[in-house]
Amino acid sequence: MSRQLQIESGLLERVECIAKGGYGEVWKCKWKIPPPSGDFFVAVKYITSSHKSKQQAEEVVLKEVNGMLPFKNQEHIVQVVGYCYDTHSKNTFGIVMEFVQPPLLSPNTKDSPYRATNLFEFLQQSQDARFRDLSFQFELMIQATEALSAVHSQKMIHRDVKSSNFLLTKDWKLKLCDFGLTSRIDSYHSMSTSAVIGTIRYMAPELFYKGTTHTISTDIYGLATVFYEILHHQTPFLGDDAEMTIITEVVQGKRPPINCSFPTELGQLLNAMWNQDPSQRPSTKQILKQLNTILLFYFPPKDSNIQKIRYIVSGSEAGTVRVWNWNTKLCIGLFQGHTGDVRAVLPWDQSRVISGGMDKTIRVWNLESRKCEHQFAHLHSWVSCFLKVDENRFLSGSGDGTMKIWNMQTKSCELTWRAHQGCVRCVALMPSRTVISGGDDKTLKKWDISTGDCLLTLETKHYDIISCVAVVNDQLVASGSCDNLIKLWDLTSQTCISNPYGHTNWIRSILPWNQTLLISASADYTITIWNWKSNTRERVIKNDSAVWSLAKMDDNTVVTGDAENVKVWDVETENCVHIWKGYQEKNIWSLGVL
Repeated sequence: MSRQLQIESGLLERVECIAKGGYGEVWKCKWKIPPPSGDFFVAVKYITSSHKSKQQAEEVVLKEVNGMLPFKNQEHIVQVVGYCYDTHSKNTFGIVMEFVQPPLLSPNTKDSPYRATNLFEFLQQSQDARFRDLSFQFELMIQATEALSAVHSQKMIHRDVKSSNFLLTKDWKLKLCDFGLTSRIDSYHSMSTSAVIGTIRYMAPELFYKGTTHTISTDIYGLATVFYEILHHQTPFLGDDAEMTIITEVVQGKRPPINCSFPTELGQLLNAMWNQDPSQRPSTKQILKQLNTILLFYFPPKDSNIQKIRYIVSGSEAGTVRVWNWNTKLCIGLFQGHTGDVRAVLPWDQSRVISGGMDKTIRVWNLESRKCEHQFAHLHSWVSCFLKVDENRFLSGSGDGTMKIWNMQTKSCELTWRAHQGCVRCVALMPSRTVISGGDDKTLKKWDISTGDCLLTLETKHYDIISCVAVVNDQLVASGSCDNLIKLWDLTSQTCISNPYGHTNWIRSILPWNQTLLISASADYTITIWNWKSNTRERVIKNDSAVWSLAKMDDNTVVTGDAENVKVWDVETENCVHIWKGYQEKNIWSLGVL
């Protein structure tokens, strides 16, 4: 029946070569007479034949055409149109397929236009942010599974499941191609031919034993490798050039590590698909069910009745800003652009965060576009701290002792004033809408932020710089210092009314817990709850490294940043309930919660 699909070569005009390989070449071709469908272009895969006769060469092409015919109108499989004889080469035929127009992407550089033809190339080369968006990665994995499920439903095995055999359409949809190795399966789910063939990095371990053959399970193993590439943007065993080295590792049960930032259930699914025992690998239907279950849990419909999303923002010595979704426990944004430590972060709203660093820049990051949408100018020193003033404005403190009011709507600086001698280390908003600040000059100052006028200066007699400040109410303010001391101040009488003692190193952060308790984080590896009325420690939580930053989640939960990790603690039980680790980012200097 497929011979009825033969197309006269004279009806097609070659436009450009879009791919080359051991099989031959793929050309974008144009119909000389437009067909009724209105599709002016097709892709023609010209298969270089080693056969002496034209008939034998034609049979090779017909085999692949027959392999594609059962998938007419299948959304995620490239559609076959017919086949043709190549008048340019002897005994060469071409498979005529739909032309898959890839997405439009911006160039990598001004002089180097970006071009990709398959999923492998997109994952390896594209800088488009959506490829690192987990919800989009789920879409790709689901589409790839649906394509393979369609193959298996026809009692066929693809035999060469790999990322380069998936094309990406202009609508960002996947289509499976290259059915040259496809074969039918018998009642035992194995191939009707004993030939073992494929691409080493995608081949299941059992295929390297004599007497074994391809099965549905070997396709599943290849699909797992495609999943790994979608998630990690790299091919397993990429550093191993020798094929025997890869084969030995796979046969011994070695698999590449899965990044711990991905949902645990996703890692479990991938390991099941990679199982050394082929009988234990899930079917495509089981994979689809599991993918959709995980997707629904971590990315529920926007109109569903779900609790409000909580975001945690961290800034590190590595110059990075990360945004964490507390509901899903996932890192949903990694922003790189600062050339020095990120010393201050400010969650602004559900789609934007602000960061300031040692590179004397303030940047606004957009969570949806994953880009820096604005960089504020007129900074003469590094940014040490932030404070949200109202829905349109925020305040920054700097290493040169100045404080500035910035407007997010006009993207301008409204007010600048000299606040401290040396760095402005910390700021806090008071109920009266005034601001309290602390600095290197060991003073606390109260400000009218509408004018920049100083309303009060308090000489604290700390032995070192004031590193943090907390507002209990409009009358009581706590200060923490590098002299290891905490002091509680009555601003009306300008006297210290409490001096809880216990930290043995630099106090990095302090927050009001309730009307009688304070919570502090220190370089002495502890988080401490203080009763300022009785001058006693209520509770001490021990960390395994210096605690550099602290933020309150709710009445019983705090977030800390230390030498490498972001951690969430249950204060009542003193247990760490979640930890984000493995990012090799030294010192989490700043935290914020939205």
